[in-house]
Amino acid sequence: MMFGRRQQINAHPFRQRALRRLRRMTGAVGVKSHEVHFVRTGEVLHKRIRFHHTSEAIAVEEALVALGRYGGVPSLVVRYGCDLWLEYVQGEVLDPHAAGQELLPRFFGELYRRGCRMAAISTTGVPVRLRKDIEFLQRTGYLKPAVCRRLFEKADELEPEQVWLGFEYIDPLPKNFIVRDAMIVGIDVEALRPDTLLGVGPAKAFLRWYREPVADFLVRLGREGAPDISGQLEYADLYFRCMYAKEKTFQRKTHLAPPSSFERFLA
Repeated sequence: MMFGRRQQINAHPFRQRALRRLRRMTGAVGVKSHEVHFVRTGEVLHKRIRFHHTSEAIAVEEALVALGRYGGVPSLVVRYGCDLWLEYVQGEVLDPHAAGQELLPRFFGELYRRGCRMAAISTTGVPVRLRKDIEFLQRTGYLKPAVCRRLFEKADELEPEQVWLGFEYIDPLPKNFIVRDAMIVGIDVEALRPDTLLGVGPAKAFLRWYREPVADFLVRLGREGAPDISGQLEYADLYFRCMYAKEKTFQRKTHLAPPSSFERFLA
């Protein structure tokens, strides 16, 4: 039980909150609807996330509980209905041009060690979703038919028989990391997903900001004891980019996933 006077501060500036509200009003979907506050009770500071539905809070709670003790994400304090209370992580936002190049593979390496398993890809929904996403990009005119035909071919070429599944952090942008004790902490706990195709998170980092060679990244993952995902990383990259482009069309943020982002698969 927490005692003392309580002070609450919204984690997002007014301009950002107003922009999100405007985007929802104009029909953009996928815009985050949960509220985030920093709450001080006496000398203790927590992060409180209020989700729109209790089921969302339960899903994140279950992922954190299943992950167990791990310093790479904030620890769970308690869930009350649709409110999730977490520890407040003190530190600096990750600098992508400095420590980020070294710390990111360490983060994913330690995360991938926990609860990973190998499975036949035919037992997952990944191939079906990938094909549906490519079909969507073609039907909407986002990608030309010739490009989509090549992506279908590439998906067949790259699809592995066996894949590693496990905990994934699907939104690894610098703003979602805090540096603490020479490690990075993924503070966007909604981005923690269990039993997910490993490599999807790094694929987003490579697209948006991470500039180290893929081979070096994989070597560093191995040093951390992570499973070898070299045989599925390019497939995971294609899977992610199609899913991401589809998502951004609904969010009206297609500049983040332009058609040019698929050029590497067309050669």
